[in-house]
Amino acid sequence: MEPSSRRILTWAALALLAGAVRFWGLGAHSLWCDEFLSVASATGGSLVSPIAPGAPTFTGEDFWRANTLAGLREAVARQDGGNGVLHAVALHCWVALFGTSDASVRALSALAGVGLVLLAYALARTLWSDGVAVAGTVLLSLHPMLVHYSREARGYALATAFALAATCVFVRLGREGDAVRARFDAVAYGLLTAAALLSHYLVAAIFAGHLVFALWRVRERRVWKSLAVGWALAVVAVALWMGMGGAEGLHRMGARNEMFRRRVEQQTARRARLPTIPNLAHDLAVIGEHLTGNEVERGAPLSPADTLLLLVPVVLVAAAWRRKPAAGSGHLLLAILAIAAPVQAVVLALWAGHTTALIPRYALFSAPYLLLLMAAGLSTIASGRGAWRVATAAAAVVLAALWARSLPRVGRDAPQFRPPNAYAEGAARLAAVALPGDVVVHPHWESARLCALYLPRGARLVQRVERAEDAAPVRLLRDGRSVLELDLPRPCPRGVFEEPAVSPRSRGPSGPAGPPAPEAPGRAVPP
Repeated sequence: MEPSSRRILTWAALALLAGAVRFWGLGAHSLWCDEFLSVASATGGSLVSPIAPGAPTFTGEDFWRANTLAGLREAVARQDGGNGVLHAVALHCWVALFGTSDASVRALSALAGVGLVLLAYALARTLWSDGVAVAGTVLLSLHPMLVHYSREARGYALATAFALAATCVFVRLGREGDAVRARFDAVAYGLLTAAALLSHYLVAAIFAGHLVFALWRVRERRVWKSLAVGWALAVVAVALWMGMGGAEGLHRMGARNEMFRRRVEQQTARRARLPTIPNLAHDLAVIGEHLTGNEVERGAPLSPADTLLLLVPVVLVAAAWRRKPAAGSGHLLLAILAIAAPVQAVVLALWAGHTTALIPRYALFSAPYLLLLMAAGLSTIASGRGAWRVATAAAAVVLAALWARSLPRVGRDAPQFRPPNAYAEGAARLAAVALPGDVVVHPHWESARLCALYLPRGARLVQRVERAEDAAPVRLLRDGRSVLELDLPRPCPRGVFEEPAVSPRSRGPSGPAGPPAPEAPGRAVPP
């Protein structure tokens, strides 16, 4: 078989493996709070803002009227701190084509996860060999943490894929080429950098890693010129978003962070603590566990066995370092990028005054580079000798056993075990029972917005909100009498959408301080 044909078959097999793991059972479990935020932003509204401001009732037409890029821009700035606008735009277009089912809105991330695997194959072939590339992409295909966030309707997978594509171009910039190719690569690097940052702000760690590597190893003037062009393009793109709403979002994010910091100091915040050395060390160890493939609970103490598992990536990376790649400085670049996101998380925790930034998903952006180093280490099983060969083989066995336990938990949605989407089912029941003249009464705006999202687009069902306790049902009224009551769980915990004190410059048209914005554990830094 020709090498090109064999390579195409390899790519196809890797894509099928990555796709099968990510798409299997994609809609079996309901969306969770952050995913509902993504879908709400992509359809032009925040979960708690009125659908028809100033009117006592609203219909589905009122809901979809805000489904515009202008509505999206305002929603992202208000409820996501301006973070992830490109993912919101992509999801906006995706929903227009494929609908709002749970599987549909997650499929965009799943596709990004498959693309991430193929990009990793290309990068590993550049730095090592076909064998290491295949091993690395198999690891990326099955890594529990990468699979987990490729199955969520959030911007993590998309940002990680864009950053890895930018890294592939970054590596190519350091190689000889004609002037036309160099200009093309510089523009491509800038656009991919901008796309990654606008998909999730915290992917900035990877580009900080590029800068550190360039300062350390790059001496050619032509490479620096290409990097300068790329970074300038990225700065312009991000600055444009700042002028359109990103700056307002950052201001609101800062206000929420200040409010959350005070709660941490008063010991009234959940799942976040002061950034003391023991707390930072514990949360970094949890991040290391997740990057290794062991998805432990963040707040739980680590057992001695869990702590020993952290030796697995250490052994494999050390073995890779002994191997040396074809591209001499490739190991150094990947090592910098593998620690970039965890280091950024520590810096953010110290700056913010609490450990919210030390959440494993914020370190996801470093996972592909660590896994490629681990794959290079695994390749020494065949070529290594003595104690190194034994240690690498033992690490491989432990890794396989660990992932065989962790990966099925991702598919089963453990430990949450969320049922199917109650709002999609509830909207279907309302549409089936309602008659002209009926009125749907919601206990809060979260319920109103999500029911409207899943009702048929042509439904002219009149709805209103009468604020009540969390346990109050959604009621269908006919001639003033309740003919159907639906007990729908609140999509996000009570208190998530508490409005922080903000200065007048962030006030919007909905009132003195605009509609409420979310503040929750995990959202004091970019969500």
